Amino acid sequence: MDAMKILVAEDEVEFRQTLGVFLSKHGYCPICVEDGYQALDFAIRERPDLLLLDVHMPAGDGFGVHERVVKHPELTAKPVIFMTHDPSPEVERIAEEHGAIALMHKPFDLVDLLAKIKSALDHGVAEAA
Repeated sequence: MDAMKILVAEDEVEFRQTLGVFLSKHGYCPICVEDGYQALDFAIRERPDLLLLDVHMPAGDGFGVHERVVKHPELTAKPVIFMTHDPSPEVERIAEEHGAIALMHKPFDLVDLLAKIKSALDHGVAEAA
């Protein structure tokens, strides 16, 4: 079975690299991009199994990317996790409206992120079976 693809959209270079290495070490295939434009392009082309989107990025924030991604029928039901430094209730509300499985507040524990990813992807696999 091929490794499940995770689109990682994060503008902070070191954190993006850290996420990519961490996910690879745990058996996933990360597709790492630096902005909203690339995230949308790669989501449509690569059809990842999960979206991990930074809320605040150049060339389109994570919420805007998600709004565009779900317009594509093959991507509508893909789980999404948002990441942010922003502690505002507004961000929480918008993430919930987008159906996010989690809103991770930076800095966050990578093991906690991994558990949320695994749970979301295992749930998706069970539904597809």
